[in-house]
Amino acid sequence: RAQGGMNDQGLFFDFLSVAKELPIPLEGKQLYTGTNFIVYDAMLQCATVECVVEMFEKYYDQETWSMQAHFGDVTGESAVIEPQAILRQRGGYQVATNFYQSTVAPEGRALACPRYKTASEMLEGSPALSVEYMRDVMAAVHQDEQRSPTVYTNVYDLTNRMVYLYYFADYEHVAVIDLEEELAKGAHAYDL
Repeated sequence: RAQGGMNDQGLFFDFLSVAKELPIPLEGKQLYTGTNFIVYDAMLQCATVECVVEMFEKYYDQETWSMQAHFGDVTGESAVIEPQAILRQRGGYQVATNFYQSTVAPEGRALACPRYKTASEMLEGSPALSVEYMRDVMAAVHQDEQRSPTVYTNVYDLTNRMVYLYYFADYEHVAVIDLEEELAKGAHAYDL
């Protein structure tokens, strides 16, 4: 399954694995009976984070998750969807790493994941966001652990529908993907 992507409306998602599986509260929700996993149908049907949040507030497609999904749109809105919570962006940026923020008080998140602390500090102090600055943030927080290294990093320019792809920890070389050009080629894929 795809672990991340962007649609033609400038909506993106990415999955972050989390060590612990949690149940999804089902009360007040309906079983999602769409043709795909709900995340993929959200990418087909939605242009905004608001639309995605409405889907996840109404439906579930599994009873447990051991992941979280991070969504962002061209308006600058974002949300992290965890099994038991939907966390909306506050303050102009949103950070997600491989732990459930809803289970940790805000003041304890830096202790829960040093990468979360580093990214938050860099984004809080940034004069302006750019693809290059986001690359630097990603370089600062990538994982080198042999067991679970960062395999790839995506930086999305949602306005221009561009994806900047970095392989493993090589932040000096980038593959730039122009979504419009790729869609014009029809169905195809590339091997990292």
